[in-house]
Amino acid sequence: MFALELYRIKCPRCKSENIYSISSRGKYQCKKCRKIFSRFIYTVFILANMMAFFIMFCKVYESYALDWLKNHHIFAFN
Repeated sequence: MFALELYRIKCPRCKSENIYSISSRGKYQCKKCRKIFSRFIYTVFILANMMAFFIMFCKVYESYALDWLKNHHIFAFN
């Protein structure tokens, strides 16, 4: 029980008194902050994949869309 009390210090991010865990880079953080950070990284990864897919979709279908617009006289092309 005494060994656990040595690690019961305040978290530098959220200032709560939780038992620390060591991250992969050797930094100390509490369990709550680690969970929030992992959700943030997951969200950024998903958004980057969606943006990459949208850009790829636009590049592939750009010529088809322009041909369709030209054939249906939506825009005045030279």
